[in-house]
Amino acid sequence: MIITMADRDRVPVSLRRRIEDLAQRWPHGMHVRHVNGWTGKVVCDVPGNVHGGLTGGPDAHCLTGSRSSDAAVCVEAVIGGYPCTAWYRPAVLVPAGKGGPRPAPKPIPKPAPAARERKRQWRAA
Repeated sequence: MIITMADRDRVPVSLRRRIEDLAQRWPHGMHVRHVNGWTGKVVCDVPGNVHGGLTGGPDAHCLTGSRSSDAAVCVEAVIGGYPCTAWYRPAVLVPAGKGGPRPAPKPIPKPAPAARERKRQWRAA
């Protein structure tokens, strides 16, 4: 059974939490990078395009089994010059671009104190 956001009201609470967490971590429109290096965007897909067919309406997130690794996210990308829309495991995706988490800002270095100029003093003998 494949579970999407459209079916979440008809499934056990534990599966409902998993699909909602997946949708929160990978929201629609988020830019992602695949481990192979190409980038794409999380988008909705039509029913019937993932592992035996989606049971609900168009969506970008689904659970394909009972294990936590049995989840998929729909990504639209241009790979090798060809546009494609496919479902990927979240384990092979990382946030990228404007949709991803921003790194912590680097602290601004403090300016070094100015070196005091030494003047040579002549002493009377």
